[in-house]
Amino acid sequence: MSQVDICIKDDSVKISYDQAGRKVIKNVSIDDFVNSITKDIVRRTGILSRGVREVFSYGDNEVITIEVPPRIRDIIFSEDKIQKKYSVPFPSLVFAFWLKSNMVQESWCFATKDPIYKGDAELHYFPYGNVHNDGKICWGDTSFLGKNKYSSSNISSIVTRFLQAPFNRDLSDGVFNSPKRGVNSVLSLLQHLDGAHKFPKEILRPTLKYDKRIEKIFELVKER
Repeated sequence: MSQVDICIKDDSVKISYDQAGRKVIKNVSIDDFVNSITKDIVRRTGILSRGVREVFSYGDNEVITIEVPPRIRDIIFSEDKIQKKYSVPFPSLVFAFWLKSNMVQESWCFATKDPIYKGDAELHYFPYGNVHNDGKICWGDTSFLGKNKYSSSNISSIVTRFLQAPFNRDLSDGVFNSPKRGVNSVLSLLQHLDGAHKFPKEILRPTLKYDKRIEKIFELVKER
């Protein structure tokens, strides 16, 4: 077998080898090169959590995205040691989790107007608080994140934990467009939507930092 020299450039791969005493040089795209050497490799994801739509891997880093379809949910509003339950519609949600060696490093939550998540879908603020303006989830007590290892097979348990946690006024300023006069806080929004059957998508507000694509989170993790 003759020797093959491979030179990887920024946007192509140069391959050179001897064939019957003649040197052959080929330039191919990086995608074609990768496909040619991995076409016979069998990959298996294993069992995925409900709603997992995409897994982005980079070294020992993973970003897992989960889509949660719109539905009616009970939500607990907690303030001054008083808790009240509301039954309100939720919009379509997209969660993203950055894992390093199977430990959660960061977590994000966004709302979308489209019921089916697309990588280029516009991202909106989660309208009921507990989420920073860059989409990062505010957990309060994060100790549970350091006690467990997660993967695409069990990551949805964190989504359930978030949706079942009590909500309050924290991080809720300016996260939605007021549907009517006087509805300008999470509490007043919950009172307004209590018993409604459909979330009013027109009140969703686009996020400031991740305003278009969930892939921006992939790029952020890759830079770290």
